[in-house]
Amino acid sequence: GRWGASGMGGLTQHLAKGVRTMTDTWVAKVERRDTDGKWRLYRDNGRRNPLSSCDGGMEDFDHVVVAHNGKCAERLMRDAEVDKIHRMLRTKFACTAPPGAMMQLSSMWVLIFVVQEPLQVPFEGAFVKGEEDLCWVADNTAKL
Repeated sequence: GRWGASGMGGLTQHLAKGVRTMTDTWVAKVERRDTDGKWRLYRDNGRRNPLSSCDGGMEDFDHVVVAHNGKCAERLMRDAEVDKIHRMLRTKFACTAPPGAMMQLSSMWVLIFVVQEPLQVPFEGAFVKGEEDLCWVADNTAKL
């Protein structure tokens, strides 16, 4: 079947099959251990409250996926002692092209409206061609 057909989480759920994951978890600080390359995640900025495993013990992670916007991801990785990753996440907000290899975040306006009956369209989302001010439409309930 189509991975995205079951909502926005369908692709990540498919990729995570057979892998123990932690989702919807607040992380305030991240550090990469020099000894083994593993990641230690903390719930507080003072690095006193490490993220624990399900059984309450200390846990270091092999991989970290940061699913957040550029500014927050950059802030999280700033002090992680991984300069190459941090440089990739440097971000600015602007309406013009960014300098060099810098990521840029632009404003996005979203309009959501409710209809009384389903629209019966053959898609969950679509790019809009030929319209300067509208480039994407989607069925927001398809994310569920």
